Amino acid sequence: MVDDCRAIQSNRCSILYSTPINQVQLLASNEIRLRTNNGTNQIFDTVVVATSPTVAQLFEFEPRRDFIQKYLALRQVHYICSSKILLFFNVSWWYVQEHISGGSSTSDLPIRSIYYPKTTSNQTDGGTLLASYTLGPNSIIWQSLSDSDAIELVLQQLIQIHRNSSNMRNYFQGGKVKHWCQDPHVRGAFAYLIPFQETELVDKLEASVSNVHFIGEYTSFVHGWVEGALSSAIRVAEAITIESEITAPTNGLQKIEQLYDLEIN
Repeated sequence: MVDDCRAIQSNRCSILYSTPINQVQLLASNEIRLRTNNGTNQIFDTVVVATSPTVAQLFEFEPRRDFIQKYLALRQVHYICSSKILLFFNVSWWYVQEHISGGSSTSDLPIRSIYYPKTTSNQTDGGTLLASYTLGPNSIIWQSLSDSDAIELVLQQLIQIHRNSSNMRNYFQGGKVKHWCQDPHVRGAFAYLIPFQETELVDKLEASVSNVHFIGEYTSFVHGWVEGALSSAIRVAEAITIESEITAPTNGLQKIEQLYDLEIN
C-alpha cells in the first residue's frame, strides 16, 4: 500500500511518520484541521481516524458539541488488555518428549493458555512457544511483573504442567513479553463487548461526524480480528466515494476482495 501511495501522480498521496496528532478540528468550511504535538497544522477534506478507541479518546475533537456522542461511545466501549509471553527453545521438547504438534492447553495457573507450534519430525531443532496468553484481569497479574520475572515464572509454571519435560530449562534460550495495554500506539488489545453494547453502541462507534470517519475492529461486528478492521475500512472507503461523488481507485479494494473473497459493490 505504501508503494501504491508513492505511485500516485502529482504528490497527491504522502505519508508522514512519527507525527502524533492531538487535535482534530472540524471547520465551518467542512474541512478538517489536524494539529500535531509540535504545533504544526494541516487542513484536509476528509479524515479517517484509524486508531484504537483508547487512543482516540486522547484526541481533542472540536467543536466538542459535535462529538459528544462519539466521546461517549469511545469511553463506554469495553476494550480489554492482553498479555503474551513467548519462550524460545533450541529443542522442540513439546514434540520430541510430549508428542504435541499444534493446539493449545488451558490451565488454572496464572499462565492460563499455552499455544504450541505445529511441528513435524524434521523440525525438532526448537522454536517459539506462546507459553502464556492472558486477557482482561488475567493480564493485569503479568503487567505488575518485570519482563525477566514474568519470563522466569512462566517457565516455572510450564515445567509444572509438563512434568515429563522438566529438563526444558536446558533448552531454554530466552523470552519476550508483550503487554498490549502498555503499547503507546494501541493502549489495549481489542474490543470485548459486554451485554447490550453490541446493539446499543456499535452504531455510535462506526458513525461518522461530518467527514471525520472512524475505522477499526471495534467499529465492526468482528472484534479482535483483522477481518473486522478490513470491513470497517471498506465501509468508510465507500462512504468517502459517495461523499466525493467520484469513482475512487479500486486497486486496494480489489486486493482485499481477492484475499477475503468479499463482494464489493
